[in-house]
Amino acid sequence: YDPWFRRDLVRLRAVGQRHAARPLTRDDHDYADPRVSPDGRWVAAVRVPSTGTFGKVPRLALVPAAGGRARDLTLSLDRTVVDYQWSADSRHVYFMAESDGVTGVYRVNVAGAPRLETIVSGARIVTGFAVDRAGRVAFTAWTPARPADLYLTGPRGQGEQRLTDFNRALLEAVTLAQPEELRYTAPDGTPLQGWLFKPVGGVKRGQQVPLVVHMHGGPHLMWGPSNPGMWIEWQLHAARGYGVFFCNPRGADGYGEAFAEAIHRDWGDHVMADILTGVDLVVEQGWVDPQRLALTGGSYAGYLAAWIIGHDQRFACAWAQRGLYSLLSFYGTSDIPQLIEREFDLFPFDDVQAAWQQSPLAYVRGIHTPLVIEHQDQDYRCPISEAEQLYAALKRLKRTVVFVRYPREGHEMSRGGDPRHRVDRLNRMVAWFDQYCHAKPAK
Repeated sequence: YDPWFRRDLVRLRAVGQRHAARPLTRDDHDYADPRVSPDGRWVAAVRVPSTGTFGKVPRLALVPAAGGRARDLTLSLDRTVVDYQWSADSRHVYFMAESDGVTGVYRVNVAGAPRLETIVSGARIVTGFAVDRAGRVAFTAWTPARPADLYLTGPRGQGEQRLTDFNRALLEAVTLAQPEELRYTAPDGTPLQGWLFKPVGGVKRGQQVPLVVHMHGGPHLMWGPSNPGMWIEWQLHAARGYGVFFCNPRGADGYGEAFAEAIHRDWGDHVMADILTGVDLVVEQGWVDPQRLALTGGSYAGYLAAWIIGHDQRFACAWAQRGLYSLLSFYGTSDIPQLIEREFDLFPFDDVQAAWQQSPLAYVRGIHTPLVIEHQDQDYRCPISEAEQLYAALKRLKRTVVFVRYPREGHEMSRGGDPRHRVDRLNRMVAWFDQYCHAKPAK
């Protein structure tokens, strides 16, 4: 049994009959998180095609509880559904979806042709919500200016109010960097979205400062300036005198299925071009010193960090986090080998050359950038053997490389690990950047 394939919905009788399990779906989709409507007539679930890349957009589907064909409720939106809830009267489903760097709340009717309504919007990332019988929505959200608070709307999103002010003391004591959106196009004309944080305190006329380029993993994820997992890290770097740039390159969620699937069988070159084009545009603004650029990212973005510095020499230093560096070894040791099968249409043992050509380790001789490889001992998503291989190769080549290895931690350490390790990681990273980029922190 392979839990990554063919997850159907099955109806079970709680009591009374033998052979009581009855499949509700038997189609070419995987279903997850089924929820029965309050009136018992429908089952809503998130579904994706059971073949193809993991860039397929998860959509909200509706299945008759008595059996029948499933139908998509969010097909026209072409955005990833993150979470959802039935209305008390079973007439609507409320759901969260990602788009263009923000996460909002929407609702869609069950009867008739789907009609989408926006309930909660704005430049923020909603992280959770609930709907009461009157249609009021309580939700938590991060904004670029503040960590999570609790909000409440009236019916259909009207009359929103913030109910909490958890971080007032912190926000009164610190100065935050403010994001600037950057819309630009890749060399082949693909439209892209990124963001900039200038150092806290701004940049004086004629001054040039170092820049840290952050990249997200996934590869099918989405960042925005309110991202809960990165907000503190970006603000720390800006407070320590760095500009910060990040973008959602091809492969990211939030821009439709075609955009997410554009990296099928090519994880490196197109994404590298998307990111470096944004870096070029930032440098052209004049306030960034092109000799003091740092690069970092984790998981798939750890892959990207190694890939980019193996092909491009512009960065003064880099910090690769919990990455995968050889598709061949990753396939045999990770808890998600299907990622390679579906993203590259191959079993690596059948086409070793194709898998190797898409591996950053294949280009290790091109790595001259001083590099820290950060990894965690108990990472089963990207096993630590990935980091060990890259480190050993760079040491044999006598390159500048440091291995930072955290015990008792897994893939999510930077977001949910031991607080001592998380603080240690942030301090070590800034110290590494300072060694090569010589930033001056805000006073």
